[in-house]
Amino acid sequence: MDYCTLDGVKSELNIISDDNDDILQAMIEQAKEFIDSFCNREFDTIVATSRYFDGANILFVDDLVSIDAVKIGVASATTALHLIDATLSPFLATDVGSTVYNTTDRTSAIITVFTSTSDITLDTDIMTIGEGYSIGGFRLDTDGDGAYESTLATTDYKLYPLNKMPKTRIEISSNSNYGGFASGVKKGVEIKGTWGYASTIPKAISRASMIQVCRWFKRKDSAFATVVGVGELGMVEISRGLDPDIALILKPYMKRIL
Repeated sequence: MDYCTLDGVKSELNIISDDNDDILQAMIEQAKEFIDSFCNREFDTIVATSRYFDGANILFVDDLVSIDAVKIGVASATTALHLIDATLSPFLATDVGSTVYNTTDRTSAIITVFTSTSDITLDTDIMTIGEGYSIGGFRLDTDGDGAYESTLATTDYKLYPLNKMPKTRIEISSNSNYGGFASGVKKGVEIKGTWGYASTIPKAISRASMIQVCRWFKRKDSAFATVVGVGELGMVEISRGLDPDIALILKPYMKRIL
């Protein structure tokens, strides 16, 4: 998702014609790339997506907004390479790519196709009627066998920093029965949630993007512009970087690389 819109930029520049839409859109996309590179993070929000991390006692993760609730149920029918749950019908299209763990026989499979809210296709035939399953949430592969058999409750962990977004560190709660997050196990942690800086793009980021695009566009006819011909787009400015005052706006949003 771009950090400012074509309509917004045109309104800022008092442009009515569509003649420069391709050039402006290219600049909008370039501004996003420059902002992401400068801040060492992306400000898009990616929902209902599983990400995997090596096990550790303290977990440092990508920018995180929230962790999804785990889905727990029982297969209501047996169909090869499918998980059928017509009782709860809990499945979503965004479940594709997530791991299904069979809580009865401790096997696992990847969801490959969303058929309906009661039917998903798996890459391995692991489910039969009456067997339990879990999907998503915060899970651990404690023995390194590729099956995420341990599901953490929200009381098992704390997200940091407190009282601000995004969350970048997870620690075990003092009252949890877990001593760590599958410490020492490669790809020992699966977290399904919403990833990004915040649930919406910060206004300062959107504003910085719009200001920079408007300046680039106004400079394209000046003697100080650096431009290059790009196919049907004509002359599209390729800036050497963000303006210094734009960089100052973005500085509080920079992610430190350890």
